[in-house]
Amino acid sequence: AALLFRHQVPAVDALAPSRAVAGLSRSGMGPGAVLFALLQTVVFGRPVLIGRSFHLALLRRLLLPLLCCAAMQALMGTKFLHLLGGADIIERLFKAALAGEKIGAICMTEPDAGSDLDGIATTARQVQGGYVLNGRKTWVTAAPVADFFTVFARAGDGRRLTIFLVEREFKGLVVGRPIDKMGVWAMPTSELALDDCFVPD
Repeated sequence: AALLFRHQVPAVDALAPSRAVAGLSRSGMGPGAVLFALLQTVVFGRPVLIGRSFHLALLRRLLLPLLCCAAMQALMGTKFLHLLGGADIIERLFKAALAGEKIGAICMTEPDAGSDLDGIATTARQVQGGYVLNGRKTWVTAAPVADFFTVFARAGDGRRLTIFLVEREFKGLVVGRPIDKMGVWAMPTSELALDDCFVPD
């Protein structure tokens, strides 16, 4: 990936990593923006010039989150669109996600259940024209920059585990505070709340 990046963006200077980080900070480009620019460059083959202050040492620090993000986008963020999405979803979201133009996130983990699917407490109440979702999710990878979310919730009297597509502009969806982590900083993660969030059929 570093070799490909060198060919795509040949004009990289030899500034120290600390100065590179400071330059990115001053420019307003946070680690999430760097990650997704790199994702387009390395994974989707689109040259993206990040800036003269970018240092290859910083790229090495970003390779793990870059690969994790690509895996999340391919295997989780878009998986259920491919399996369950209709023609509109495939055209409008799935193809755009594969092109690196939209970002998907998956929402399973909850504050009181962790990643135990049997413990999911988020509810989906059927109403005319769709469902109303209520609940909390945490450790949602890519939530701060995601365009759509695959949300696991309990639906109906039988509390059947059901998958819902929630787009970022849906009323009642609130992307919460960022979560500070010990590493993989370029992979943004946050909490997410669903407060009477209506999801159309």
